[in-house]
Amino acid sequence: MKHTLKAKYYIRYVDDFVILHKSKKVLELWKKRIGDYLECLRINLHPDKSDIIPLKNGVAFLGYRVFYHYKLLRKRNARHFKAKLAKLLEQYENNEMRKDDLIQLLQGWFGYAEWANTYKFRQEILKLIERIEKDK
Repeated sequence: MKHTLKAKYYIRYVDDFVILHKSKKVLELWKKRIGDYLECLRINLHPDKSDIIPLKNGVAFLGYRVFYHYKLLRKRNARHFKAKLAKLLEQYENNEMRKDDLIQLLQGWFGYAEWANTYKFRQEILKLIERIEKDK
């Protein structure tokens, strides 16, 4: 990316990457060159995940939707967490899970979620847990 394409603004994590440039034509050229290079390695860019989009629309990266000044959790991740939380709370209410185990699982998720603008969402989850604690 940096040496061959001379991409100045590029982010990579394992096999995910984002390249930023103000010219759509340059990005299209780079996408073709990356595709050609990967083809030699018998790897392909995912057709649904390798888009050229304006930064104002936000970039889906590592489970977040990244915008210029803020990050949001992807809606799918938030829905998935709510479904998982419902199951965990049901297990807790049925005494199939200890409070410490529930808290440990929530701390892991909160550690991930706090990197995005999720303050209200996390407060909503905490209030739900507090209500369950009072009822128990």
